[in-house]
Amino acid sequence: PYKVTDKEQHKYILVVPNTKGLVSNLTISIADFNKQYFKNLNLNTKAVYLNPKEQMIMVSGLTDKNVALSYVENITQQKVASKGLGGEAVKHFVISNTNFQTFYSTKDFEGYESYYKENYIK
Repeated sequence: PYKVTDKEQHKYILVVPNTKGLVSNLTISIADFNKQYFKNLNLNTKAVYLNPKEQMIMVSGLTDKNVALSYVENITQQKVASKGLGGEAVKHFVISNTNFQTFYSTKDFEGYESYYKENYIK
């Protein structure tokens, strides 16, 4: 169901446990990271419930696949996404706006993960 949409705007998604304080602290950390490293992109950061146990912190406005991959690399190197997760594995990825609509309506992690590995990870 996912389409190759390399030139389309992308979102960065970080899935985190719905723990009091964690989501807001990470959202602020990511917004600060965006201002420091990607200030020219005018990125928008917000948290959205994925299910009762998890929220997604979404960063929208990444101009295309290459910018999105650069974003993931930078946020991983700076260890922004792992702050407060107590060593838990970081569940994060980038996704085009079109594919996000499919992902969010189906909540199909496994399907998108295999598409992501095939099309984004080299």
